[in-house]
Amino acid sequence: MTAIYLDENLYLAYRAVQVFFIENDALPNIRTLARIMEITPDESRSHLNTLREKGVITINSQKGFMWRRNRPIIYKK
Repeated sequence: MTAIYLDENLYLAYRAVQVFFIENDALPNIRTLARIMEITPDESRSHLNTLREKGVITINSQKGFMWRRNRPIIYKK
């Protein structure tokens, strides 16, 4: 299992996704994450794409964003 370090904004996005998942049993979409974090949809899209590139989440064409199996351990810088 690997570990990655995220800057503060990405770490907050990761935590927001985690809390949303716990409460709703699903990952948020771009607009929902933007509303939760009080950021623009473009910033939200950027955060979700970065989390996808780092191997934390994946995109399923039918289900949207999903947790990735064997995702890395996340630390804040």
